Parts: sequence; structure tokens; C-alpha cells
Amino acid sequence: MRKNIFFKMYLKYTPIYAVIFVLDVFSIYVFFKLSDFLIGFTQNISEFKNTAHEISAYLITLLPIFLYFISRVFDSFKYKLIQIFLLTKPKEFLQALILKNIMTSNLNIDNILDINRKINGFTSAVAAMRSPILNILKISVSIYAVAKLNFIVSVIGFGCMLIIFFIGRKFLKYEKRGFDNINTAQSHSIGLLTEMADSASTIHFNSAEDFFIQRFTKTVNYLSRSFQLTGFTGRFRELFFTLFPFILPLIFIYINLNSTNKMESLAGVYSVFLLFLPVVVSLINTDFKTYKGLKFFTYLKPFIKSKRLTFFPERISSINMENINLIADGKNILNDITLEFKANEKVGIIGKTGSGKSVIAKTLMLNLAPSSGKIKYNEKQVLYGSSAGNLIGYAGSDTFIFSGTLKENILLGLENYDKNFLTEAIKLFSFSFAEDDVLHKNLSGGEKARIGVLRALIRKPDFLIIDEALSSVSSKLADEIINFIQPYIKMLIIISHRFSDIKDMERIIMIKDGCIVFDKPKDTAMQNEFLRSLFSEQKINYLF
Repeated sequence: MRKNIFFKMYLKYTPIYAVIFVLDVFSIYVFFKLSDFLIGFTQNISEFKNTAHEISAYLITLLPIFLYFISRVFDSFKYKLIQIFLLTKPKEFLQALILKNIMTSNLNIDNILDINRKINGFTSAVAAMRSPILNILKISVSIYAVAKLNFIVSVIGFGCMLIIFFIGRKFLKYEKRGFDNINTAQSHSIGLLTEMADSASTIHFNSAEDFFIQRFTKTVNYLSRSFQLTGFTGRFRELFFTLFPFILPLIFIYINLNSTNKMESLAGVYSVFLLFLPVVVSLINTDFKTYKGLKFFTYLKPFIKSKRLTFFPERISSINMENINLIADGKNILNDITLEFKANEKVGIIGKTGSGKSVIAKTLMLNLAPSSGKIKYNEKQVLYGSSAGNLIGYAGSDTFIFSGTLKENILLGLENYDKNFLTEAIKLFSFSFAEDDVLHKNLSGGEKARIGVLRALIRKPDFLIIDEALSSVSSKLADEIINFIQPYIKMLIIISHRFSDIKDMERIIMIKDGCIVFDKPKDTAMQNEFLRSLFSEQKINYLF
């Protein structure tokens, strides 16, 4: 019965979508009838007196406002029909929003994964996304959430235009920061997607509207930066292309009202089309994109059926790896790994570079699909790519940094956070700059790592994995950071090749060549002669 749920949902909502389509067609019909009237009015304008000329000028000038008002009325009416579905489906709303970004950018899954790999490898920002794109493919998203997004995307675009015209001064401060190239702009877009992915599990919305209101400001902010609206040239270029479709018709209208030449009158008629045609094209394009989204889901029906996710925990109390094997390029990366992690545990995983420590972390977060074996959250199996992996915080050694302030790099768009906690943490982490200072490119590895740890910690995850992020800071500072974060985390996993980073953990796991050498409490593990010698002699360099 479950295997037909996608088509049942499609059939259930199709009649309402048909009404939406009819309304669109009717609105286009109204626009064309209005254009016929204006064309006739313009062609016969020479029969009227000068007063009529003035009236026609006012009518044509007000036409875009009138058309915009009509289009919004139709949009408001037809989207009221689906509002009730959005109020009960906030998660689907978020997933559809991310999907909308993919579809409208003409990207496919391979492109997205390739982009992720190219942006500083698997940085903490990309890892934090927990493969939300693949997760979208596994869930049947309400087609009306996708339809609603067409309207929301247009609202965001209109909001960007308002920012350009009315609060353009806000971007003056970004001019000094100098977005050097398009890669920086892309980084802001990735940051936005990362923040959205984190929000999917860490923030519970009462309705889709709550989500939209809460995220609208940050969305516009990141979109504006990605458009590189900095400096006089950028703002002038955007302003010119925004006003050009309106300036040209006004020129034609002026010529038409001051000449009786038939060709010039024809130009005036053409100007009428220039004013309202974009509205009609926008409506057609909206329906086409929605159709494209529906067809996209239909095409993925077999994949959705075979990979449907059934478990979305709100909190994690335990994680199990059962007989996990991972083979890549004919090489065994993980060999029959069986581990259990419970709440209130402090675990250290140690091993040389390439032993498989980080692979275990990515498998725990559902970023890597094992060749065999099971991953369970709260004793229930979860699949590769599930958004449940968002409940695990991750800080790696190569943290994603963009040209913004320290605070912006830590928050990545997060709005609900403990300000006192952030201030205290920044002070303890010994940064060489204030939270409102703009970061430069040449940050040290230790500074990037500390930003990564604080970025993960500020979201208050149940589980936190620190993967080699402390290896580039002093042992004393690493101890202070660990002691600071422990009260805020239910379970902490520290991965390192340096023993001093894990010496205070309650449980120590050693990995070698993808296998578990031992997994014991600290007191028992210290009976191992090699670890005991490391501890007693305080060898804090590379383990192997």
C-alpha cells in the first residue's frame, strides 16, 4: 500500500492544481483583452483632443501597476487554496525550497556533488549539509509546496529589487570587504543552503509561513551577496537593467504623443506590449517550472519507492554501527566495524592518518553509504543521506571560511542563538580578532579549526564530532576548549592522531587499517603499553 503513496498524493491534489492552472489561463486571457482595448485606444488616439492624449498617457503609465495588482490578486487567490497543506507540511516546504534552487539553476545531482567536492573538499560547511539534495530525492514532497515556492521565489526577487532601490546604502559596507571573485559569491550561496539544511532538524516551525518570515531577511542578504551587488558599477548595472524595460516604452510614448507619424504610433503601441508582456511570460514560466518539478518527481518514482525513509528522530540517544564494511576503488576502507555510542559518553578515536577514523565519522553522519552493514539511530535503522544526520554536529580540520565577519562565519545565517554563550566562547577560544572583524584569507589552520568547532557547537547538537580540528592548536588550548564544550553536549567524539587530544576521554578506540584494534574504557586502555608510554612521556606529536 505504501508503494502507491506517491501516485495517491498526486491524484488527490491534481484537481486543485487544475483549478490553479485554469486561473492562470484566465488571467492571461484578461491581460490580452486589456491589451486589445489599449491597442484600439492608441490607434484611435488622433480622433481625441489633447485631453485624451493626457488620459492615454496616464493609463499607459499606470498599466504595469494595474497588471501587477491583478496578477497578485490571482496569485493570492490560487495560493490560498493550497495554504492549508503548507501549514501542516513545514519540513516538505524546506525540502522543496532547496529542490527549487536546484531545478531553477538547471543543475543535476552530479553537478551539485561535483561543486561540493570542488569547494575546499569536504569542508565542515559541506559536511554540515548532510547531503540534503540526495535526501530530497528520497521523499515525496507535496506538489503544492513546490507550487507555492514559485510565488515565494518571485517575492524574494521582488524583495531584492526593493533592496536595490530603497536600502542600497546597506551594501556600502560590503564594498570595503571586496568580494574578490565569483567563487566567494558561490560560497555565500553554499552557506545559505548549509544554514537551511541545519534548520531542518534543529528548528521546529509551527507553519510554513513561520519559516518564511524567519528566514526571509537572511535569504535576501545571501542572495544579494551572491549577485555581487557591491561597488558603484555593480549597483548601477543592476539598476539600469531593472529600469530599462520601463524607460524604453516611456520614450516611445513620448514620441507617440508628440507626432502623428504612423510608424511612431506603432512604436507607441509596441510599448504597451513591453509593459505587460513580462507579466504574462512570468505566469507561463511559473506553470512550466511547476510542471518540470512534477515531472522530475515522477521520473524518480522507482528511486523514491526503493529508498523511502521511515524514521526521522527529533533527538538522538544512541547510535549503532553494525558490521559496517566500506569498499572504494577495490580497497577495504572499513572492515566489519561494530560500535555503539550512547548519550553522556566522551569517546576518543585515535589512529594514524588514513586509518579510517574520518570515514567512520562521515558514516555515522550518513554522509557515506557503507557497502554493507547497518547504521541505527535510537535502535532504528536509518539510510544514507537521511536528514537525521543533521542532529550530529561536525567540526573538521579544513573549515569553510568566506569573506565576512567572525560572527557571520560562525552563525552561517543562524538567528536563534545564545548571544552570551557566543561572546564567552569567542573569548575562550583565543581568537586574534573581534566578532565583528572581517576575516582575511590567510587564516591559520588553528583559527579555521576553532571557527569550525564553534560553528558546530552554537547549534547545540546532541552529538558532536571533532575530527582533527584540535590538532593544529596547542595542547593547553585544546584542553580548555574540550572542558568548555563538554557541559553543552550529550555525547562527544574526538578524532585525532595526537594522544593529548583524547587523553581525558572516558573511552578510547584505536583504529588501524580500517579495523578496530581495541575499544576500551580509558582505565583499561591505559594498560596498553604503547598508550601508557605516550601518556607518561607526554608525547604530543604524531602518533605514528
